[in-house]
Amino acid sequence: MEYLNHFALGFMITVLSILLPGIVNMTAVTLSMKRGLYTSYRFSFGATLTITVQAFIAITFAGFLSKNPAILTFLKQTAVAIFIILGVIFLLLARHPKVTKKTTSSKGKPILLGIMVAWMNLLNIPYYFTFSTFFEAKGWIILDDPIKYSYLSGIAIGAILLLMLYGRFAQFITVSGPHLARNLNYFLSGLFFVMAIVQAVQLYGQA
Repeated sequence: MEYLNHFALGFMITVLSILLPGIVNMTAVTLSMKRGLYTSYRFSFGATLTITVQAFIAITFAGFLSKNPAILTFLKQTAVAIFIILGVIFLLLARHPKVTKKTTSSKGKPILLGIMVAWMNLLNIPYYFTFSTFFEAKGWIILDDPIKYSYLSGIAIGAILLLMLYGRFAQFITVSGPHLARNLNYFLSGLFFVMAIVQAVQLYGQA
């Protein structure tokens, strides 16, 4: 039962982190619309690998990170810069759209793309660090071997299921026509700018 509780908590916090629009799930949607569901699934697998590793780093080095908060601050500052860059990129894509045909080809190594895109979301490490240390302080989880791997399994399963659902959902909205991709790019651009502003306020508003 204890292993099941660890799994459930890992699953729950990952569902919460991926449920709202972000760089990883919106990329899964875009790939599903432009290159097919199978490509989106492969991307989701790659992204899940990275998310699981980020969670592993967060819980394995929880003691080190708590003693060196400057590292977490640096990750958050870097995330602000990445969000701004992504906002500009998607704004340019929206203003200068390219006509592309949907294909089921996996050209471009979607698994590697998933790994890379998920690593761009550096906030995952502070996110899992915060929740994991909170759960441990409450006595809800134990961050020791081997039970912590049940917690990590919940994170991995939650990530890939949610990302695959996003990819599947995209298949139902492709009928909206070519303008959808442009509107999606505008949405993503605004999303990343908002995320950058919110993160910057949280970082520098406390100064």
